[in-house]
Amino acid sequence: MAGNELEPAVEATGESVDNAADGAPGGEETDTRPGTDETPAPQQEIAYVPEADPIGDYLDAIDRAESLSSAYSTELSDLYLGLGQSHVSRGEFEEARKAFLRGMQVLRVNYGLNSPEQTSFLFPIADIEVMRGELREADKVLQTIYRINSRSLGRDHPDMLPVLNRLIGWYEERHRQLPMEQRYANMVKVERLTARMAGIIEKDRGLSHPDTATIYWKVGQMHYFMAAHLNRFGYSPNSSFAFGSNSNRGIPPSIRDHYSMGRDAFTKYADSMRLDEGRSPEEQASAIAQLADWHMIFDRVQSAGATYKEAYHVLSEGIEEGQSMETYFGAPKPLRFMKNELLSEEPPMEVTEGEESLEVSMTVTKSGKLRNIEILNPPEDMEQEDLKDAHRTLAGYRFRPRIVDGLPQPTESFTWHFPLVREGASP
Repeated sequence: MAGNELEPAVEATGESVDNAADGAPGGEETDTRPGTDETPAPQQEIAYVPEADPIGDYLDAIDRAESLSSAYSTELSDLYLGLGQSHVSRGEFEEARKAFLRGMQVLRVNYGLNSPEQTSFLFPIADIEVMRGELREADKVLQTIYRINSRSLGRDHPDMLPVLNRLIGWYEERHRQLPMEQRYANMVKVERLTARMAGIIEKDRGLSHPDTATIYWKVGQMHYFMAAHLNRFGYSPNSSFAFGSNSNRGIPPSIRDHYSMGRDAFTKYADSMRLDEGRSPEEQASAIAQLADWHMIFDRVQSAGATYKEAYHVLSEGIEEGQSMETYFGAPKPLRFMKNELLSEEPPMEVTEGEESLEVSMTVTKSGKLRNIEILNPPEDMEQEDLKDAHRTLAGYRFRPRIVDGLPQPTESFTWHFPLVREGASP
């Protein structure tokens, strides 16, 4: 829940019971051994302690604050925030919403209509709208958060970064809860907010700063998953469109836009890494190779080849004596742009320990496509139709080809282990 919780202390109404120590002054010992005439004194009962009532405590504190100052005393905002959070914990969402709105009203009277302090109230209000199933209303609240902060702080001010980062986190956390048809619009919001962060960070910290490289990398990978989502869900099942095409005419305009914007983001990422003197030649070459991967997955083979050559050159110029170029470019690698699986629409391509996998022999062409796919030693309980499905899935993957003397080369009889995702398996 957003905001800092500031709850008034709840005083216990019961008294603790301390047992008197043996031999205390004024106390007489009672002989309770069998056969004596003394009757043991009854033990004192522990006083009843009623359950804490945080809502009642907040209401009492609000009454006291209003009587001592005014109905718009600044301290009331924290009390209304705590009151709203207490209502949320009980599932009393409408009462919580009223408390949050009242707290916002206090802030507006004291600090103005666009006071950024309202952010602490608006995030929980957005959460309430989601719980009520009002996703559009929640989105309006998020837009209000952006608007009041950008007006108060300045659209390009570095102080906007925590706000933007929190907005991005909000959308990302709810991505998988959305129906499939709403996920693309959600990714658009994440990308726009991330791109806004990238512009602010580059302007404030410079292109060579590590944070600049990181944020542009995220912008680029967002465009990949947006294009992949459109390709998978945005067109009719009869469409013959493939992610790689030999001409722009075969790619829908929206996906061409994602290619262009993703290319620009990965170019910024590579430039940032090259300008950062703290980066190793391996890191710089890897960043350039990821830009080449971007060209490759959209079937821009010539652009990919030229960029792979540049990455190879950067690494060969900076590699330490005794290290081999084969370590970095000697074998094909699957093209992936998103390490975080939160927004992924695809099964993982790398196997972790304990998972089932398929051992596959294949040819990786110099354009990164898979040919001559053969599943080796498939599980005995795997149906023939499942094998065909796996074969079709594998045929759609793209790999970074091995690079020899700066040029992509085909690799025959290449073996790779793919995760086996069985139908009905839990995600």
